[in-house]
Amino acid sequence: MRRVFSMAVADASTPGRAARRFFSAEQAEILALKAEVARLQSAGGGGSTNVDDTRSSIVVVGGGRMGEIRCRDIMSSPRASLAGFVDHDVTARDTFAGRYGCNSFATLEQALISAPAAKSVWV
Repeated sequence: MRRVFSMAVADASTPGRAARRFFSAEQAEILALKAEVARLQSAGGGGSTNVDDTRSSIVVVGGGRMGEIRCRDIMSSPRASLAGFVDHDVTARDTFAGRYGCNSFATLEQALISAPAAKSVWV
């Protein structure tokens, strides 16, 4: 059963400001994402970065139509950069990596380990 949930998403360009976003996912996916967010918050998000600190570094999950739109919007934004792309399909990964010049990964865990500067995940 898919459930709708909401999460406050921080706006990196305006400290202290957050927007409420709504998502749909299986309960297990929701729990896994919440656990990963808690783990990342407790880790402090350190690590070196190759991304300009004034820009939000984002990992995009999923290579469908919305993944294409998200990657295109991130690449055209002066306030965001594409930290990586995640998809289980190797063809989609290769296509997106070539098109957007980013690293691609089979799992979100691989992406977050390889791109420690990532501040957001867009699913």
